[in-house]
Amino acid sequence: MISRLLLRHQSVLQLLLAIAGTLAGLFVLLASLQSYLDFKNLLVTKSDLINPQYIIVNKKVSMLNTLAFSKNTFSDEEIEGLKKVSTVERVGKFSSNLFAAQAYVDQNDEKNIPGFYTDLFFEAVSDDFIDVKSDRWKWSPGDSVVPLIIPADYLNLYNFGFAPSQDLPQISKKTVEAVSFNVKIRGVDTTVIIHAGVAGFSDRINSFLVPQSFLEYANKTFAVKKSKGPSRLIVVSSDPTSSELMKYLDANGYETSAENLKNSKLSLVLRIIMNVLAAIGGMIILLSLLGFIQYSQLMISKSKYEIHTLIQLGYHHITIFKKYFLFYILVFSSILIVTFIILSVIKSVFVTIMQQNGFEINAGLSGSVILSGIGIFIFFIVINAVSIYRNIVSLAKPG
Repeated sequence: MISRLLLRHQSVLQLLLAIAGTLAGLFVLLASLQSYLDFKNLLVTKSDLINPQYIIVNKKVSMLNTLAFSKNTFSDEEIEGLKKVSTVERVGKFSSNLFAAQAYVDQNDEKNIPGFYTDLFFEAVSDDFIDVKSDRWKWSPGDSVVPLIIPADYLNLYNFGFAPSQDLPQISKKTVEAVSFNVKIRGVDTTVIIHAGVAGFSDRINSFLVPQSFLEYANKTFAVKKSKGPSRLIVVSSDPTSSELMKYLDANGYETSAENLKNSKLSLVLRIIMNVLAAIGGMIILLSLLGFIQYSQLMISKSKYEIHTLIQLGYHHITIFKKYFLFYILVFSSILIVTFIILSVIKSVFVTIMQQNGFEINAGLSGSVILSGIGIFIFFIVINAVSIYRNIVSLAKPG
């Protein structure tokens, strides 16, 4: 009875507009946060596809390099200079073989793949920079097989380029990993043959990688020339597209994969869009909050006579406050529940679409999104409660 008396002057249209505004703002804000978390998780699991934070840096090849008047290796001073760029977190050095090497497979020995013979080069880099995790990726003197990581693109070129043109069978990754082949190493006055096997395929590094322990041992044992320093570096950057890093690379004649930078810019654009959407959602929510405050003030003002009458009849102003407070809890709870339902439905559709395109997205709403929604709900309730209480107290004062 008291609730009907106090709420009978409310404007249904104004209430619906305030609810619609709050619902829209809350949805945009939480949807932006959920999208950010989903894409952030995707960027971690698919970092080399969308947001490569690992970039390979080398010096530009010029006519001076061709005429041997200039070297294209990095000095310690140049590496230290690159590390000083604010967006650069780590720098790794590639080391290469100082001996001649050839890989070969006799077709009589391996039935699963065609026979081949080719010159080969090896590189090594710290395991921290490698995107392949395998129990086979280790070597120490005395081991019978040297593990090798090869670029995934090389197998794709064979399967979809060379093999069809030569009427050869295509080869799966598992088949290649199950095959061992021979590597002939030629030193100054010695030749040895070792066995090698593929431990994995790298999407990050386009090079034939061997463990650093093996390359250090082989260079020390079979080197036919001296090392001139690393010709390539692998850089971990918090923002590969930062203007500071780009200017530093250009100023020093360094270059990297333009495609990787394009992908990084795509990630940057996605983050900017999500931040803008979150800002828009926040602004809508603030405007909706102001609308609710004005709505409550107007409703209390229109119920001034009823509030005075109830107080004169002995009702405490806290009792009257609780009626309005419970009304707004009901309203905001409904908004929050509807928002979560809409988000869950859209997230379910989004997950299905992403999975159909080969991307794994966690189902359901993130805990951070749910907590954020509850936090906004509490914020709305507290602000409106303070406003309502102050208005009722002012009306309850005599005179």
